[in-house]
Amino acid sequence: MNRMIKATVFHIIKQTRPLHLTSAKCLTAQDKQARSAVKKFSKKSQLKPILIRPQMSIKELADSMDRSTQQVFDCLKQINYNIKTKRDSYVITNLEAIIKVIQLSGFRYQMPGPLEVDYDSLERELDLKDESIAKRARPSASSLVARPPVVTIMGHVDHGKTTLLDSLRDSHIVEGEFGGITQHIGAFNVKDKNRNITFLDTPGHAAFSMMRSRGAIVTDIVVLVIAAEDGIMAQTVESINHAKSTGCPIIVAINKIDKASEQQINRVKQELLKYDLIGEEMGGDVQIVPISALNKTNLNLLKEVIWTQAEIMELKGDPRGLAEGYVIESTQDLHMGKLATVLVKRGTLSKGDFLISGGTWCKVKFMFDENSQSVKSAGLSQAVRVVGWKDLPQAGDEVLQVNTEHRAKEICDLRHKKEALIKQKLDQEIIKKKRAEHDQFYHEKLNEKRMTGQSYSISKIEPEEVSDSHINSFGQIEQANINKLHVLIKADVNGSLEAILNVLETYNCNDKVILDVVHFEVGPVKKSDIEMAEMFNGFIYCFNLSKNVPIEKDAEARIKHFNVIYKLFDDLKLELNNLAPMVEQEEIVGEADILKIFDYNETNKKMIKVAGGRCVEGHLDRKHSFRLMRNGECLIERQKCKSLKHIKQDVNTIKKNVEFGFSFDDESIQAEPGDKLVCYSLKMVRSPIEWNLGF
Repeated sequence: MNRMIKATVFHIIKQTRPLHLTSAKCLTAQDKQARSAVKKFSKKSQLKPILIRPQMSIKELADSMDRSTQQVFDCLKQINYNIKTKRDSYVITNLEAIIKVIQLSGFRYQMPGPLEVDYDSLERELDLKDESIAKRARPSASSLVARPPVVTIMGHVDHGKTTLLDSLRDSHIVEGEFGGITQHIGAFNVKDKNRNITFLDTPGHAAFSMMRSRGAIVTDIVVLVIAAEDGIMAQTVESINHAKSTGCPIIVAINKIDKASEQQINRVKQELLKYDLIGEEMGGDVQIVPISALNKTNLNLLKEVIWTQAEIMELKGDPRGLAEGYVIESTQDLHMGKLATVLVKRGTLSKGDFLISGGTWCKVKFMFDENSQSVKSAGLSQAVRVVGWKDLPQAGDEVLQVNTEHRAKEICDLRHKKEALIKQKLDQEIIKKKRAEHDQFYHEKLNEKRMTGQSYSISKIEPEEVSDSHINSFGQIEQANINKLHVLIKADVNGSLEAILNVLETYNCNDKVILDVVHFEVGPVKKSDIEMAEMFNGFIYCFNLSKNVPIEKDAEARIKHFNVIYKLFDDLKLELNNLAPMVEQEEIVGEADILKIFDYNETNKKMIKVAGGRCVEGHLDRKHSFRLMRNGECLIERQKCKSLKHIKQDVNTIKKNVEFGFSFDDESIQAEPGDKLVCYSLKMVRSPIEWNLGF
């Protein structure tokens, strides 16, 4: 039986084999192509996806699929894509066409994710290019010559720093200062017996900390001015710290000795010991010179001490080659344009030179000294005002001379790229942070839905509470329903503007009134500033600027001019207080002691409880609110008076030391002997803005 079955199966196989081979040979070319495509399609999921981008050339697309360029052309022809040329370099700009070519070729496609950029390495690369283009090599010892010292005058406000400079150079600077306060860095060259000293006068006011820091960085010697009567103050300590951080030697000038006693001068010397400033007479290395700037007492001694210290330091510089220096201050003049005070540290600066500083450059059109006299060149340690900047350089930036305008523009473009790269890096960090927060929130909500059995019905997930807050110009979160004060800041010089902005950053009352700095700039008020102020319904705060009458005459109500920094902020606080939210304020009118409780029968009415007492403070007024106190605790408040009587007569007020009968509107309130009745009024007032300016 088994043999018969096997024979039958063998016969069937033998009969069917020719039919199978015959059918394979009879396949048409179209059938073979279709079968091949099916095989490719069945393996499509196993192939590596092709990375695509919006613009790809024919050759790039063919190489990515490891196919010939002719196949790409055939696919494009099949989808009726208009090809202008048969070159391999032809770029396909239509993303859908690229996707269809990949699908027709039997591949999967994938869009590339966000590229990871190594910002640190790019920044280092730009720094190296900048230094290789702009920086000169260190000078050789043979090329160095002696140079004048750069001396910075530091100290507390109103200790006589500018008066000292006036006396040293026989000028009257202090008369031109508003409120007797220096409010920007001044640079002056003092000559005596063919010897020069460049003095920098820094502000002593608390708001100008950054200026004092810059003055210490570019200086060789610090002269610390201390008023003998006042001793060491807050900004004196700050100046000491700035000088110590840069390693500059300190010379102490104890000023106003014409008004002080010997005991006060010795007290200052003892206070200096707390800050490791030990005078030479005590065995230290700090030279202390008692002076009177007003009477010019011991000023020659002070200059001799400065020159002696400079000789000990052996100050030298290279007077040849391209100039280098620092921006001491920058401003915008209505007639001359953008100006910058430059302190030369190397080389010689001449008219017509090309300079770069930060991201801006200039061709030197004019140079002026501190007396507004035109100069053709400036040597080592000399400070001059330079005209011709394309944009205002930042105070404290390094100044470098280059050979040509093309090189100046090249370096500025390089630095602009670096600034853009840094901004892009910060933006990318913020984006990553926001994306991580969103992903965390999404997965938390997703897990919650899965725990409730909604694994396959996930709807769009959004935060439960939508905030209407946004971030202001200082990076602080502010709410949309709070009053805002919009301000524009205009200043005479970059340092003053910087000081004002630093103080504005300390504002911490955005929960009451939002302080929005719409715009800030160095220079006089322009028509665009007024238009911006009108658009935002804000104010323009001008510091140390002259009035531009033709432009400002139609907008005087919006423009506020100040010459002293603390007056500017006093007005700003006043405007903030005018916009502060209204809050209830309680004012005590009078107090009374409850002596007895008795029943009182109103006419044709029921019996009520009446509290009898005596007014002990102020007076009681029935139109105000009342509070009942017992053993120092408040039982009930904001209650109205129903009845107030004196000897059975209804009255509106009860004076001090007068007895009365009293009942509340709410009859459920039960007073007891020994309780205290407080009468007070409620009024709406502005919530005060508590902004600690630091000065």
